[in-house]
Amino acid sequence: MKNVLDFLPAIASLMLCLLVTPVMAVVSTPIEPGSLVLVVASPTQDFEQLVQDAGGQVVGAEKRYLSVLGVSDDPQFADRLLALGAWAVLDGSIQAWLCGELNAQTK
Repeated sequence: MKNVLDFLPAIASLMLCLLVTPVMAVVSTPIEPGSLVLVVASPTQDFEQLVQDAGGQVVGAEKRYLSVLGVSDDPQFADRLLALGAWAVLDGSIQAWLCGELNAQTK
């Protein structure tokens, strides 16, 4: 009979795959112009200024720590956000739904 620790690498690999697959599905979703985006950046970043400098508007809650929802009709919006210092720009529809901001009006 094998020891349970012998199976630990296989169990850890399976758990990693189960956790990474949904994250990769969200990250790989293409961003359409005019759709909500989740902007992830440093907590020291002024999110409202970052989104405005990239040509968009902040949507939803005022208080945030690492991310904010933004919107812009410009197809280069995500690229500009990344160039201005955002860590990541992701599809924001799931985050908006979870936070109750799906039908939020822009500021």
